[in-house]
Amino acid sequence: MAAKRILLIEDEPDLSRTMTIRLEASGYHVDNAEDGDEGYVKIKHTDPDLILLDLMLPKMDGIEVLKLIKTDPDRRKIPVIVLTAYGTKEIIEECRNRGANEVIVKPCNTPDLLRLIEVLIDERESEDSLT
Repeated sequence: MAAKRILLIEDEPDLSRTMTIRLEASGYHVDNAEDGDEGYVKIKHTDPDLILLDLMLPKMDGIEVLKLIKTDPDRRKIPVIVLTAYGTKEIIEECRNRGANEVIVKPCNTPDLLRLIEVLIDERESEDSLT
């Protein structure tokens, strides 16, 4: 079975590199994007199983990327985990209202993140098998 594909949209190079290493060590294929524009283009071309999305991004912020994903009929079912350093109640609520499956405040606990990724990918596969 092919490795599940995760798109990591993160502009901080050290964090992106660290997360990519951890995700790949857990058996995922990871595509990376450094800004919102690049991330949205990669969503269309890589068909990820899950998206890890930073909010504070150059060119197009994470809220706008999230809005585009969740209003696109071909991509709205892709699970999105928003990663943010600014976990205010208002930001978390806005992300959830826009369709984020989960909002995690950085720095995050890697084992918890990996469990959440697995759950969300499994849920999507179960939903897809019912349709």
